[in-house]
Amino acid sequence: MAKIVYVDEHGKKNGMLSGAITSEVLFAFVGQDRLLPRATFYLKIGKHKDENGDLIDDYVFCVCWRKLAKFVRHFKRGMTVIVTGAFYTSKRKENGAWVEEEQFFCETFMPQVWRYRKIVKEKLEEGDYQKEDDTPYTSRKPDGYDF
Repeated sequence: MAKIVYVDEHGKKNGMLSGAITSEVLFAFVGQDRLLPRATFYLKIGKHKDENGDLIDDYVFCVCWRKLAKFVRHFKRGMTVIVTGAFYTSKRKENGAWVEEEQFFCETFMPQVWRYRKIVKEKLEEGDYQKEDDTPYTSRKPDGYDF
């Protein structure tokens, strides 16, 4: 789990996060006409020590839009992913006071599939996978797989 942050020449805070999805991915169509797809989830990116020396988990609220949101909605809690994008701060009113919350707007989303080798192996043995040309599922085992 990691968090890499850099500030570009325009002062925009960008970054790359690696961690586990710790909440269900919430997918919805939002906007005035409910046509804009959005997916949100929390990502656990590590731990830090507070002033008493206790370990506290670090979470980042991630937001994905459009085609990326439609892709991300299929992922489940516990899966390890890498995301890149930009940090933004939003303000909302809570109990009469304004609260700032940092959000991470995802530009890319990469599942760490090497962690799921056992699942892939089972799917290959069952013949339940997709060919490279994106045609529907087939039972023919592809060349070059040495599982």
